[in-house]
Amino acid sequence: MRPTCKYCGSQAVEPLHLLSFGEILRCGNCPMVFLVPSDCRSTGSLYGLHYFASQDARFGYRDYLGAELAERRCLARDFVTIIRDGIGLEPEATVLDVGAGPGLFVSACNAAGYKAEGLDRAPEVAALAIERSAAKVHPFSIEAYLRTPPINSAARFSLVTFFDVVEHLEEPADVLRRTRQLLGKGGAVLLTTPRFDGDLYRSQGDDYVQFKRDHLWHFSQTGLQRLLADSGFSTSWICSAQDLVQVLPGLSRSFHEKYLVRRDHLFALGTADGAFVCGRRMQAVAQKQ
Repeated sequence: MRPTCKYCGSQAVEPLHLLSFGEILRCGNCPMVFLVPSDCRSTGSLYGLHYFASQDARFGYRDYLGAELAERRCLARDFVTIIRDGIGLEPEATVLDVGAGPGLFVSACNAAGYKAEGLDRAPEVAALAIERSAAKVHPFSIEAYLRTPPINSAARFSLVTFFDVVEHLEEPADVLRRTRQLLGKGGAVLLTTPRFDGDLYRSQGDDYVQFKRDHLWHFSQTGLQRLLADSGFSTSWICSAQDLVQVLPGLSRSFHEKYLVRRDHLFALGTADGAFVCGRRMQAVAQKQ
């Protein structure tokens, strides 16, 4: 059976990489690159406590809650710096963190004066967030949360964050489109995702560090902009980690090491109704686009 694009349905797809767990294809009709897994089962079962202590280099984290924990806490504070000093999110704004894991970013947001909560599809991980940091993390995937009116009917967030999440979603455009119902006036979404068209990918080829069993999508800058537009968001800005450290010099050594040395990521702010006012530090980045 001839493969089709998982995003637009076109048959104009070309193979890029044949891996042990599937094939990476590029669409010729839209800017999307995606994984066709060898195992056709849903990836939802992959996530749990085992995801945070994986011995498989192509899956999960090596030791998130152990050796990596100090760095992860530092990065959580860096992301608070981004939303406070870069985006200009006002104190006491409401934040929903999708894929919150053990709640480090939720906890850091609350410590900074925001009203934050999170989502994680694995109940044992959500429970760990509450136990370790008193972070309010609901045991739901974003897809399940959007189908649960008793929980989300009164939810009107200033910001919904998807840090390293969109590449894991089966239907990212549908999820982002429905996320708009969670936003209040002037609400926005903040996304980070590995950049597929960067120097890191070009240098690593088949060994690209972001080719993982749970990464279903690989976004270029054009692809991420298309995803936001198709989901009903205007791209306020989209940038690299290098752009961020230039305008936010207070970001930590851990942030520099992860996002400028070991990884290559895109960061994007999507606004739902045009009423979101971007912080002055990121206005220069937006004006270059």
